[in-house]
Amino acid sequence: MDCDDYQRAALRTARDPDAPDEFMHLVLGLVGEAGEIAEKVKKLVRDKNSDLALVDRDDMAAELGGVLWHTAGLASLRGLSL
Repeated sequence: MDCDDYQRAALRTARDPDAPDEFMHLVLGLVGEAGEIAEKVKKLVRDKNSDLALVDRDDMAAELGGVLWHTAGLASLRGLSL
């Protein structure tokens, strides 16, 4: 699957792009997902001496998936191709 394929697939689970608040919904979702990643890294630094071997790969993959989904939605909303 390439980026454009992913972008099309992500749109199948997106809200109505004509919703008046959809841009803000996607932006806030994107920064929220990125914030969750930052929070996990902060705790890794604080509690685990920044040991990257202790990163939960499945959890990180899920959070990155959220970042990608919101990015795809924003790009689509603005007529951009990933």
